[in-house]
Amino acid sequence: MILLPQRRPLVFLGVCLVTLIARHEAVAQLRIVDYNTTAGPRAGFDVVVEAIGSELVGGIAKPIDVLAVQEQSSSATTTQGIVDLLNGIYGAGVYGRATLDGGTNGAGRPGLVYNTTTVELIEQIAFGTLSTSAQARQTLRYRLRPVGYEASADFYVYSNHGMLSGSNAWPLPEERSIW
Repeated sequence: MILLPQRRPLVFLGVCLVTLIARHEAVAQLRIVDYNTTAGPRAGFDVVVEAIGSELVGGIAKPIDVLAVQEQSSSATTTQGIVDLLNGIYGAGVYGRATLDGGTNGAGRPGLVYNTTTVELIEQIAFGTLSTSAQARQTLRYRLRPVGYEASADFYVYSNHGMLSGSNAWPLPEERSIW
């Protein structure tokens, strides 16, 4: 009878330790932004992205972690221009970009820029069949992971840009491709 009261605190402590060790929750504060750049950064775009980074959201101001963009000519040109602009603001090598160029029937394609100090690009895929009567641009899916976290913290960003014409009804072919 004397041992029972002494064991209870140890059992309770053991349960608490197992709960803390077994917890696999990912807690990260990420700023994810979607922006149609209409063929790359234009005059004043630096002011826009700095303002986004300065805005308080939930009491937190921080630079963009993930920027999904639309109407890019290619990742190597227009998307790289955005990377160069952000690196000019926040420091060399802070931002990187996805390299996959999805197909397009015109008016650009989606792209992705990300903060290499806060997220890693794990995978990028394009999907959807291009057609003048269906999907005008392929949808791109990016799998990202917060830096310092395991695969259980991975998340996906889909970037697409619908093209509306008189014959297209909602949902657009681009949106139907991800359902």
